[in-house]
This record gives sequence, C-alpha cells and structure tokens, in this order.
Amino acid sequence: MSVCLGNLTGGEARETTRAELCRKCYSCQDGISSDVTIDTVNKGEGKKNGAVKSSPFTWFVFPTNGCNLSCRYCYANNAPGIMTKEVMHQTLLWLFNKQPHKKFKVHFFGGEPTTQWDMLVDFVKIGNVMAIDNNCEVAWSMTTNGTLLTQDRILWIKDNFNPNAPFLLSIDGRPETHNLNRVYHNGGGSFEDIPVDLILKTFPNLECRPTITANNSLNWIEDYKYLRNRGFKHIAIEPDHENIWTEEQYNNYERLLESLGKYYILSIRAGAPIKMKWIDVVKEGLMRGVVPTGSMCGVGKNSGAIDHRGKLYACQRYASYNEPDKYTIGDIWNGWDEIKLFETQALCREHVFGVESLGYTCGTCMARQFCLKGCNASNIKHMGKRETAPPAHCELQRREVKVGILVLAELGMLALKGKAAAQKCSK
Repeated sequence: MSVCLGNLTGGEARETTRAELCRKCYSCQDGISSDVTIDTVNKGEGKKNGAVKSSPFTWFVFPTNGCNLSCRYCYANNAPGIMTKEVMHQTLLWLFNKQPHKKFKVHFFGGEPTTQWDMLVDFVKIGNVMAIDNNCEVAWSMTTNGTLLTQDRILWIKDNFNPNAPFLLSIDGRPETHNLNRVYHNGGGSFEDIPVDLILKTFPNLECRPTITANNSLNWIEDYKYLRNRGFKHIAIEPDHENIWTEEQYNNYERLLESLGKYYILSIRAGAPIKMKWIDVVKEGLMRGVVPTGSMCGVGKNSGAIDHRGKLYACQRYASYNEPDKYTIGDIWNGWDEIKLFETQALCREHVFGVESLGYTCGTCMARQFCLKGCNASNIKHMGKRETAPPAHCELQRREVKVGILVLAELGMLALKGKAAAQKCSK
C-alpha cells in the first residue's frame, strides 16, 4: 500500500563526507567509539563492549506555532503560522525518506497542536502508511494544554499515539493557580476547559507538567497535593528559568522544595516512592562523582525540530522562538546546514559559565557537580551566547541541589555510588 503525495518535489538527500567523531555523552562515562560517524551519533547509536546501543531519534513537528492560549510565562513568540498541506507532505517525505533514522518518535508541538486537529490526524494516518512502505518504526505523541480535547479525540489518541506516553499535559495545579498564568487571549482562565477526569480515566499513568513561577511558588505544595489527589501519578515540575525572580521569591521556591522533599521522604518510608526530577539530578551527580561533562543535552543529536514552514532546528525550543533566519539550521528540502548543526552539537557543559559580575561563578559553585548548565537554546536567546546560563537558572539550580542533598542525607543516600546506589535510590 502506498500514498500519493501529489506532484511535490524537493531536493535530493545530500551526500556528505562527514568526519568521524568521538563524543563523551552525559550518560556514558566511556564515551562513544571513535569509529562512529556523525550520522550514527545522530541516530543514537554507538559501540560499547562490542554491542550497539540505540535510542529513537525524536522529531518535534509544529503543525502550527499559534495557540488558543496566551500563557504569561510562555517562551514561544506565537506569531501566526500554520503548516500548509504541501509542507506537511514534504515533511513526511523528509521523515520517512530523506533522513537516516528508521526508528524514531514524532512529537507534535506548538503553539497548541490540537488547534490543527485535522492536519494532525492526516499527518499520523499518512505517516503510518509511509512507515510501513519504508520499513520504519514511528511512535506519535504531543504536548498539549488539553483545552481542545474531547472524548472522541481522546479515544483517537488512545488508538493512534504512543500508548506509554501519548501526550504531556500542561497543567499548573489548582484552578486558581492554573488560571494565574494559563489564560486565553482575553485574559480568562483555561482550567475549566480541560477534561481532567476523562483524560485520567483513559490514561491513568499520564505525566503532567506544571510550571513553577515567581508568582505561584509560595503555596504550590497545595497544588502538588491537589494534582496527586486528582489522580496524577507522574508530576514533572519545572521552574520558570527565563523570567526575573526576587530574593523573596527564590526563598519561597526553596521552602516549596523543602515541603516537596518531606513529601518525597515520607513516600519512600511508606513504601510508595514518588519521582521528583530535581532530586534525581542530585542522585545522578552523587553516583557520577565528578563534575558533569559532555553535551548539554540531546540537542541536534537525538532530537530535532521542524516548524510549520519546513525549517529545521536543533530542538523544539529553538523552533519556538520563531526566528528562522537566526536559529534555523536547514530545511526539509535541502537538509542540514552542517556547520550550524555542529555549532549546537559541540557545546559541552564544561564550556558554560555563570555570570561572574552577578556572583554566579561555576568554578566555585556548590552545585557544579550536579548542574546541567542551562538550556542550549535559552542561553543564547537570553544571554547572547550558549556559554552563559541565565542567572535565574543558576539560583534555582543551587536551591534545588541544596535541598536535594538534605533530602538524600535524611534518607542515608549521600555515600552511595554506582550501581548499588541506583538500585537503592529507585526503591
């Protein structure tokens, strides 16, 4: 079975002689074998002890960069823009014919992808056929605010998206907290339009993503309890690193972390452990035992992004800034601009420093063993270069590490290292 994409043409896949590279990644102390080319690094493959490791490449696709909400902390520019059918078809050709990955994920991003629901459905239906025709494996998912999900759409997602992680739901907590920042263009709150109970009935293990901001952190522990009581088992909190916090607001965040830490300790002792990303970062730093080296993240290596114009980016955040002339590194017709791609891939954690004039000096920071050094895209957007993290990132990370160490100390986990630590920390 095949799908006709019409008389659409695009540039042939480029053949480029690429230097063989060796990279030491964040998760692998031994690094990747020197006989692996940049193509195989980008496919997530590398040799270790004779075996080939592989992880699916994740493509972030933007059916639109417009949104039905106007969240006050959103980093996206949200200029109007919708993917045309021609660009959609050319994107499918790129995904299934012109890039090297045969096993990958497609994660719809935005804006709000469900505002272009019909296109999203067509994308998946045609993509599934092309996957069969091209001997590919593809898993579909998205990030959504949930306000446009209906029973029919939720059932369609259940039948067609990745069953283990169909979508990431953006929800900030109790209605009054959520509606502080996640508002419509007219300023009205959006909480009541999210079918939370229907979503959780269909996807009981769904992960939600609250954003902790300077104006909602004071009593946010009540929001955490609320989300747990509503049925969310996996709550991936993320503080807003890109805006300004006062000293009082930093202190509020630290007190919140202390409350969450108590919650975490009690869950461990009760035999029903819960996961908290900021504590996991401290665990990993203790097990690693050295200042982290290697690349910032999977930017341009195990992830990439395609916006509604068909422009290629190293990750979804670069694409969200909606500045194609500044951040694009190619397009689906001509492929990657390798120099620009290497510029994003080449940044390592040891290249990033704090803002010394503001008192953020990585060399003497107590969090340096654990710090992820900010976001590749956020750094250059807000600080003018990838090598400098925003001050808010530094201060929030220091508070997280400080409280995380105290939590693990109370649990008797500070001296653990290696595989035994990983096993005990996961219990």
